[in-house]
Amino acid sequence: MFGLRAVLAEGGALSLAHSRISEYEGPGLDLNSQTTAISILDCDIDANAGVAIDNARISILVGLDGNRASGNLQGDAVRGSLLPVAGNEEILARNLLNGTLRVPGGADLLVLNGASLTLRKGVILNWKSPGALEVFGPLNALGTGAPPVVLTSIADDEFGADAAGDGQTTGTPGETRGLRMRVESSGTLKHLRVRFAGALNAAAVLVESPTTTVRSVRADRSGFSGIRLFDLNSPTVNLIADNDAQQGILLEGGAADILHATSVNNGIDGNDGISRNAFYTSVVRNSISWNNAADLASFASTAEITGPPASNAPTGANNQTSDPLFVDAAAGDLSLDPLSPAIDAGDPAIAILVGSDHLEAPRLLSATGGASLPDLGALENARWQIGFEGEEAIAEVLDFTVTGDPGLALFAYGAPGGGTVIDPFGVLLIDPQVLKQLQFVPVGSLYSVPVPNDPVFVGFNVGIQAFVVDTLNPSSHS
Repeated sequence: MFGLRAVLAEGGALSLAHSRISEYEGPGLDLNSQTTAISILDCDIDANAGVAIDNARISILVGLDGNRASGNLQGDAVRGSLLPVAGNEEILARNLLNGTLRVPGGADLLVLNGASLTLRKGVILNWKSPGALEVFGPLNALGTGAPPVVLTSIADDEFGADAAGDGQTTGTPGETRGLRMRVESSGTLKHLRVRFAGALNAAAVLVESPTTTVRSVRADRSGFSGIRLFDLNSPTVNLIADNDAQQGILLEGGAADILHATSVNNGIDGNDGISRNAFYTSVVRNSISWNNAADLASFASTAEITGPPASNAPTGANNQTSDPLFVDAAAGDLSLDPLSPAIDAGDPAIAILVGSDHLEAPRLLSATGGASLPDLGALENARWQIGFEGEEAIAEVLDFTVTGDPGLALFAYGAPGGGTVIDPFGVLLIDPQVLKQLQFVPVGSLYSVPVPNDPVFVGFNVGIQAFVVDTLNPSSHS
């Protein structure tokens, strides 16, 4: 070890590329909370006594790209500065180390009123107790089915690398205060997961802003309640709350329908799976609430939690409180076993409105190859999943892979939209008027799509969907 830190930024335009920063007595790179732009590209930061990169303001993270970290004794992550978000900032996983931004100590990361923060897929924020993401301006957490945006404890090594440098550890309920979107805030929460929150009796996900869009959010292992929503008025879909000490999902006023939610193993302190107060005026549909201290609580009438079943759905099947036969609920796998009574048991009209599930699989997938009917809960019984790597930007390459049983996957693209049901493939997530076929690719094989290096494509929104032909059982597709 040769010094207290390998590189100390002192306000200049720091630039490093294709370098190695190793074996120093402190952090590998101390950015010293500077505001001047930096350029740190394709560097290895390893075996330092401190954290890999320290004191990084969010505004200069864009200057970090393609770097790697390992073996740093205080963590293989970027540790931020204590300064709040005061401008319009965006964080991409590629601008971090192992996708991880570590908030110093147990401090809050504040998004000030008048500022905004966007978190892209694969970004992981972690804290020591009792830190939180405290939001007074717009927040857009825009994950994907895999990977989501994750807020968690510094001890949780399931996501990202060893952020604390203390070896492989797991978190403990109540270690952070999670996400707190105040009434002044706004934005979109899409494919967001919050773990090991509940410190100081704070819900893992607190949304006080009535204009926030909430879709495919999961709160698990909270030491208090999971998801607490105030006065929302647009449908809230694909929520998951599991293993939270008090209420899984708590509805505090508003008229937002809760559609295709899963709430399981909550309420060890005697509380509920899905609960409402007297000011909540809407309904719960196509959802699963099971093995909670109470499953569906404080609803004034049966109509608020069941409603009339669709003509082609089993009577009374709009919600389920008996054992849905998850694949492995104890390990956090809340997908449905092929024998689950929740399969094909939902209201199709609601499922078409929702479109896709918590992991972005189409709703109304057929389990048998016959007519398409939706499953209950946040996760459709999908035999195949599509995942991708890469950044959605010009001159980048997006790598898609379909995983599951043997088959041939037809990739197609077009403008997002649709709503059309195609038996047995479920809901079409692409506008059929502009759908274009790409190529058949065997399940498990990589399919790469280059994004043209042309500024005209900036801001375009394109959807890609895979249709799988089952080569073992040709009558069953998805």
